[in-house]
Amino acid sequence: MTDDTAATPSSQHAEPILIVDDEKNIRRTLRMVLESEGHVVHEAGSIAEAQTVLDRDLIDLILLDVKLGDDNGLELLRTIKSRGEDGMSSRTSEIPVVMISGHATIEDAVAATRLGAFDFMEKPLDRNRVVVTARNALERRKMWKEVHDLRRAVDARWELMGNTPIMQDLRRQIAK
Repeated sequence: MTDDTAATPSSQHAEPILIVDDEKNIRRTLRMVLESEGHVVHEAGSIAEAQTVLDRDLIDLILLDVKLGDDNGLELLRTIKSRGEDGMSSRTSEIPVVMISGHATIEDAVAATRLGAFDFMEKPLDRNRVVVTARNALERRKMWKEVHDLRRAVDARWELMGNTPIMQDLRRQIAK
């Protein structure tokens, strides 16, 4: 591999990425590829470790293995993409998740897609595919954040003031 650091300075990227894989060598290889592109990389070898990282750090992309020893990566994907009342899932539901697997079945790929995975990559992983997929997923995340911020700005501009019974009734009518 050639050194592309001049073409992609680290100040250009720095989006935090979480790699969840029970194979340390896969995590290390992905870390080297993504750090060479200027990203901040976190690692987890299990669902429990991944949830700790997600509770602690803001993450813009997750690379998630389907098989995590006795754990199933699809279960973590389901938790991430759910829009429940708990703090983690509501905070993480818009993070793009790229599923990776060395033993994937078509059923796994379909299930991952239905649960909201951004993409599905087979091991052995191709460096260029990893870089392009990460770039595309992070671009989607960036666009989602922009849309979210614009909607919030528009909503704040037209905020209804007051909490009288008439205003509460008006809010209920608008919500319908």
